[in-house]
Amino acid sequence: MRKDSIFIITHNQFGYQTDFYNYCKYLLPYYKIQYICLDQGKEKLTLQGISITYIISSKINLLTLLHLIFYIIKTIKKNKPTIVLMKYLPLCSLVNISSGNTKCIMDVRTASVSRNPLLNFINDTILYCEYRLFKHSIVLSRDIKERLFLNRATVIPLGADIIDPSEKNFDNFRLLYVGTLNNRDIEKTIFGLKIFVNKNPKIDIKYTIIGHGNIDACQKIVDAIKINGMDDIIEYRGAIPFNKLYLPFKQNNIGISFIPMTIYYDKQPPTKTYEYLMSGMPVIATKTTANMQIINKTSGMLIDDTPESFAEGLEEIVKNRNNYSSKLIRNMYMENTWKNIVTKKLFPYLIKINESKT
Repeated sequence: MRKDSIFIITHNQFGYQTDFYNYCKYLLPYYKIQYICLDQGKEKLTLQGISITYIISSKINLLTLLHLIFYIIKTIKKNKPTIVLMKYLPLCSLVNISSGNTKCIMDVRTASVSRNPLLNFINDTILYCEYRLFKHSIVLSRDIKERLFLNRATVIPLGADIIDPSEKNFDNFRLLYVGTLNNRDIEKTIFGLKIFVNKNPKIDIKYTIIGHGNIDACQKIVDAIKINGMDDIIEYRGAIPFNKLYLPFKQNNIGISFIPMTIYYDKQPPTKTYEYLMSGMPVIATKTTANMQIINKTSGMLIDDTPESFAEGLEEIVKNRNNYSSKLIRNMYMENTWKNIVTKKLFPYLIKINESKT
């Protein structure tokens, strides 16, 4: 019987954040896991062996965060878990201050990515101040660690699982975007696809967009499809939970990692880039520093964040269609499987924290 227990805490509803879903999946043999999150009104997912607690919330605001924080504090005092692993949230330091003998770890997934530089500065400063109150912290990448001055944080990198293990063929082209729509300018890929189709009307090509965003971001997608007359080529499906992505990944053969080339996104590791690659897809990716560290000529094309460059990237993918091998692409990134990340990096880190005196 496992004696150690761990609370995994995030505002994201269970199953809709890839990182924490896989933390649960691969830590389950070692810990009794309680997952605490907000109920964001999405379909409730389960994972055998994981206890999930939902805090009802129609939207995320200060009152919601306070409700979540104080519920967590109360639950920690009652259950006394060995470790609390908490995705950074404003006020999360209150949990650490109130945790008693429980070891608390702040998990930083991103720097602030607002389009407002002043807001980014304020948010990042608040994060840094809260980080200073934690003895233990982890961060997604060395670049984010350096940008936020998280000198004591341990890097636990991004992972991905093989969602579809099949060998792709490129007799036709099936593009797939999966991810958030907020502040990503995905409508530019639609205008870029229109440029490509106008120049290559005989190419068999389709595009599936999966993701959720605010009303404005979603409307931009809908409007771009309508304006360009792409209803027969583009399917916009909304959000799909991680455990239901197999079919889209199986049906499509080109991954789209379109991230605006801005200072606040530049070094943010892109989850879906790895997921496309692990499923044997070449990827059309914008030239952010993070993507440039991942993509090479064997695994895809790097582009600028414009419709014209997106169209040019598609042209190159078509030109190189016979050079892509799903097996070769997949094998290049096998060390980044979630199983490896969790069992070889995160779990040893948790053992070390558990054995520490403070």
